Amino acid sequence: PPDYYIVPDLINVNLKRGKEIILNTGLIIGNIKYEYNKEYLNHTILEQDLTAGMKLSFPNKINLIVSTDRLQINE
Repeated sequence: PPDYYIVPDLINVNLKRGKEIILNTGLIIGNIKYEYNKEYLNHTILEQDLTAGMKLSFPNKINLIVSTDRLQINE
């Protein structure tokens, strides 16, 4: 394993590509929450819980908030 893991910048990246980036950097895909947002394309990563560029000494989970084009009834 590497000495450290660098958190990638996933903001405005498509979810499928973002998952590939996370796995290629040796990190773990965490929880994915969907949020209605008409300003972004469907499945665009809006937020990540770890700061991009941060160095981690162990592979950690990255939780994501992703755009969806469907408004949930319970919101």
